[in-house]
Amino acid sequence: MFDFFKLGFHAFNIFYSKHLGLIPKSPLIVYLEITRSCNLRCKHCGIWRVNMIDKSLFKTELSTRTIFSLVDDAARMGVKFFYLFGGETLLHKDIFRIIRRVKSNGMSCSIVTNGSLLSKKMCKRLAHAGLSSVQVSIDSPFEKKHDNVRGVDGTFNRAIEGVKFLKKFNPHLNIMINTLLSKNNVSDLKKMIELCLRLGVNGLRLTPIHDKYPFNVKGGVDKSIFLSKDDVGIFEVELLSARKLMIDNGLYTDSSDYYNGIISYFKGIIPRFSCFAGLVAVEVNAYGGVFPCMASRKNVGNLNNSSFSNIWKSREFQECRVSLKKCNNCFLSCFVEPSFRLSPVFALKNLRGLLRDKSMFLN
Repeated sequence: MFDFFKLGFHAFNIFYSKHLGLIPKSPLIVYLEITRSCNLRCKHCGIWRVNMIDKSLFKTELSTRTIFSLVDDAARMGVKFFYLFGGETLLHKDIFRIIRRVKSNGMSCSIVTNGSLLSKKMCKRLAHAGLSSVQVSIDSPFEKKHDNVRGVDGTFNRAIEGVKFLKKFNPHLNIMINTLLSKNNVSDLKKMIELCLRLGVNGLRLTPIHDKYPFNVKGGVDKSIFLSKDDVGIFEVELLSARKLMIDNGLYTDSSDYYNGIISYFKGIIPRFSCFAGLVAVEVNAYGGVFPCMASRKNVGNLNNSSFSNIWKSREFQECRVSLKKCNNCFLSCFVEPSFRLSPVFALKNLRGLLRDKSMFLN
């Protein structure tokens, strides 16, 4: 409970800093893209296409030493959560050293993976690495549909087998399934929930496909999987009943505010809300660039030239924060949900959910 109150004070610091035009002491969350390397060919992502065109990019990715400096600096500032993503996170040669570094600094560490590398050996190591959660991307409850959108046969079965291994080696590890909402799965949400219940995972998070970074890297998205106007009508009924089914069955998922916003987003209307990008969370890309969020490509500094704390306090970053006050560029849960949670009205209305958030991730 003490950790929860400390988290609350930190959130309050961010809230009043935004409204008074101040710089918070630190973000709560750092999203670190530790590599652009990827072993899949996803229709919704252009990273693999860019990698095929220019393989020299891998040579300019952040060194492990620089990542360690970021982790140490973030911990001193008061960051609470580190999310490691890619590319494919598990392709980084020092993934376990990085996880240990985050945990040794007293921060919560979670990873996002496409699940294709979750072998028995890998899962045994991950299960006891001290992670707060492992988030596995599964985009359909049906093998052929999932493999089709991920571009490599066998991906579905490896991800499912990996989740089972993780559960076997550490029954207490928080495991989340991430599903990207697209034309591919618009009518499959109930089956997706049934799959999650059979696997015994802790939750299911749904994110709408976006025609921009981090999905659309240099025009790499296959737009055939975007929803049509006819799809949206079917999807609206499916989505709201799916969330109720998740809650009724004890699966963790995002707020009703977020789900209602997803429907608006697919109708072409991005809901207006007070965005805390660059305040509650930041993104660091594989090359050291620091950004207020994933959708805004306003680079405010680079870790190869400056420390994270100096970039955080810089005039350039603060000017960027101010410019984002009226931003409605995305509806990505990784930034939208934390922004909702910093609303006093939301906090009072969803106190039980916020306490569960703490038990899911702050360990």
